[in-house]
Amino acid sequence: WERDASAVSSDFPAYRVVSWVDANLRTRWLWPQAGNEHAAALDHGRHPLRAQAMQQARESLTFAIAAPLVSPVERPALAVYATVLNGGTFDGFIVGELGLQRLFEIIDNRLNISSRYVLEARLANLFAPSPAERELVVFTSPEREDPVNERLRQAAVFNLMGQRITIELTPRRDFITPSRQFLPELALFSGLGVSFL
Repeated sequence: WERDASAVSSDFPAYRVVSWVDANLRTRWLWPQAGNEHAAALDHGRHPLRAQAMQQARESLTFAIAAPLVSPVERPALAVYATVLNGGTFDGFIVGELGLQRLFEIIDNRLNISSRYVLEARLANLFAPSPAERELVVFTSPEREDPVNERLRQAAVFNLMGQRITIELTPRRDFITPSRQFLPELALFSGLGVSFL
């Protein structure tokens, strides 16, 4: 079990913890144990998002996602619940919990986004107590000195496995300056010049 969990974690380092939740909805095994002591006897059925995901996974016999998991001691995460059957009988879930900031750091590094854009990722947090907290910022590009062009900020909303994610990109001036074409301004000033004549 530990060897398999370690292999999964090394292949995809965004996993914070991989665990087996028994049929009573309590964590029985987890890896790595260091840093995850709080999850050793977690009752997954007491958390509404986790309970909803487990119900969906059990009914479909596939997987379901619980997100965002917000904790006062850890950064936001998502958990993937996959149903375990033993001889055709329900035997719990295998759960992979991913740190959302780490997940977006991996994507950012792999695609080299932060060198060209300021990236911000927000996840819908429908259970937030106040409307101001309904979108949870899960990743923001590292701070840099170079300015960004706020006029060119673009945002798009994606539905990823039932989770609403907003990705916002703002280009850095250094990235757009070499390829910027001044034809629109040239046409505007030429038109104004002809109008004055």
